[in-house]
Amino acid sequence: MISLVIRSKQTEGDAMLYTRLKIDGKSKWINLHLPVDIKKWREVSTSQKKLTNYLDKMGYSKKIADIEFAIKDLRLRACMSEEAINNAVQNAVLVEKRERIKKQDDLKRYIHNKQSKSVKTWVKGYIAKVKSGSARTYQGERYTKNSIKIWRQFLRIFLDFCEMTDDFSWDDINQSLINEYMTFLEDEGYSKSTSDRYINCFKTLISIAERENIHTNHKALGMFRHSAVKEHEKTTAIYLTKEELDGLYNMELVGLEEKVRDVFLIACYTGQRYSDFSQITPSCFDTIFDGNMVIRKVQAKTKTPVVIPILDNRLKTILEKYNYTVPEIADQVMNRYIKRIGKNLSMTVTSLGQDVKTILTKQERIAEEDNSKTFRYDDDGNAVKYKWELISTHTGRRTCATNMYLSKKYDIREMMLVTGHKKVETFMKYIKLSLDEEAYKLAMSSDGEMF
Repeated sequence: MISLVIRSKQTEGDAMLYTRLKIDGKSKWINLHLPVDIKKWREVSTSQKKLTNYLDKMGYSKKIADIEFAIKDLRLRACMSEEAINNAVQNAVLVEKRERIKKQDDLKRYIHNKQSKSVKTWVKGYIAKVKSGSARTYQGERYTKNSIKIWRQFLRIFLDFCEMTDDFSWDDINQSLINEYMTFLEDEGYSKSTSDRYINCFKTLISIAERENIHTNHKALGMFRHSAVKEHEKTTAIYLTKEELDGLYNMELVGLEEKVRDVFLIACYTGQRYSDFSQITPSCFDTIFDGNMVIRKVQAKTKTPVVIPILDNRLKTILEKYNYTVPEIADQVMNRYIKRIGKNLSMTVTSLGQDVKTILTKQERIAEEDNSKTFRYDDDGNAVKYKWELISTHTGRRTCATNMYLSKKYDIREMMLVTGHKKVETFMKYIKLSLDEEAYKLAMSSDGEMF
């Protein structure tokens, strides 16, 4: 065994073990990088047995044996140098430490790779960028406040889904996982329109991640299936008839109720979303070649330019009342007040007081289970609400599309120029006619002969 000494003059604390070797004819102290307790070392170094037991206990015996073997090998190869010996010592002494560091590095790499492939981690990060504005739409625009609100809602629901499943990677997205996601949304009690919205959010994120080379699961998007809208789901979203619009326009209202009614009618006569009709200002108005007035807008959600003709004189009257600037009213306030106005109008326009089959929202079902709110049901067990209860700011857009369709004055292309829809199938979803109403429309079109 090589000789082992400590070179410290201290009586307590730790000191490194050294050995003395002749290198190039000169005696050199070689630091073995093995710390020992000075007091304990002085005690055990008086006996070879005690020294051996101590070195075994410290885990140094094998390291020292490896150092000795390395030194003999260097001598045999005539490679004895201070640098070579120090390297040999470090290789023998630090091998375990290096293995430990390697394992830690491997673990860090594993965790990093797992996190980089984790759908949940990427989705959280991306939606955080949506909120901050560093992530933008495909057109390079910042996401609107309403879009950010939807993404935040999606994230909350998506994280709830992830809690019920193992943390999955992009490669794990298959038909089984997508079916689990759809089942989760159904079991949570979300309506079909709400479920479709969050399914589309998931699809959009998969597409964005694929475009950014985050994953190569090119089959994922093709695994989503679109289910047809059922009749009871279609009738849940209402529109106001011409008679109901006439009654609303002629109501004697003052103050905020008058403003809410007028802004809602602007939506009904322009067919725009809240984010668009609420931002109409004098700069939006123009005249075309024949002198007729139009509203020019670039829609906030889709960035689609629209040119909306003033097709109803009542729209012009309302706009003139406010100097062609739409009164500023928050959509939550509008939704609350327009229902109250509709309820009062139902006293004279009785169709607004008719029962409409609907689907209770998740929050409404929870409220009913807690006995904090009760709802009405028809003889078939369908939840029903008065028509006025279903009026919202978006009812105006549906009302415009449906009444233009029923008037038979315009073709699909002309109606889509007003609403800004790019696809016929998307536009037709806004035509809120039940099967009975569709049958009635067909019957009224007939002159007694089918062909």
